[in-house]
Amino acid sequence: MQSQYFKYISIIIMKFILKNRLETLRNELELVQYEYKTEKTNIIIREVCIDIWNIFINEKTNQKLDKKPDFTYMSESYYKKWVAAGKSAKVMTKVGICEHKTPMAVLRERMNYCQNTKELFELLLNHLIIVWITHEEDHLLKVSGYNKNIPLCGADRYSLVGINVIPDLIKYKNLKN
Repeated sequence: MQSQYFKYISIIIMKFILKNRLETLRNELELVQYEYKTEKTNIIIREVCIDIWNIFINEKTNQKLDKKPDFTYMSESYYKKWVAAGKSAKVMTKVGICEHKTPMAVLRERMNYCQNTKELFELLLNHLIIVWITHEEDHLLKVSGYNKNIPLCGADRYSLVGINVIPDLIKYKNLKN
C-alpha cells in the first residue's frame, strides 16, 4: 500500500515539475518574441528542453525523476559500434554524438508558434527526440545539408541519409544492476 502511495506522489511531483519546466520555456520564448534576449536565453531554453526530455524518458522507463535517465535512443549503426567498443557509458562519445532528431533550430522555430503550454507540450512530446548516432552518420547529415535543417518536402532527414533509429529505448548506464 505504501509503495502505491509513493508512486502516486511521484506522479504528482513529475506533473508539477513538467508543468514548471514548460512554463519556464514558454516565458523564455515569449521574451525572445518581444526581442528581449540575454546571453543566457539560449542556454536556458536548451537546459529546460533537456529537463523535459529527461522527464519523458524517466516516465517511459519508470525511473526516478531526480536523476538522469539510464536509457537512450540509438541508431542501429551506433548500437553495433557501441557494443563492439565495450557497451559502456564511458565509450559513448568515442563512438558518436548525441543529436536531436529534429534540429534544435527547427524546434526553436516551431516553439515560437505554440499558442499555449499544451501546444508546447505536444510539440516537444512528438519532436524532442535525442538520439546517439555515429560520427559517420553525423557527417552524412552535414554533407546532405540536413545537420541544422529538415528537408523541404517534410520527410525525415534521418531516413533520407540512411540513418535507422532503433525504436526502443536502450539501457546504457548502470548495466550491472
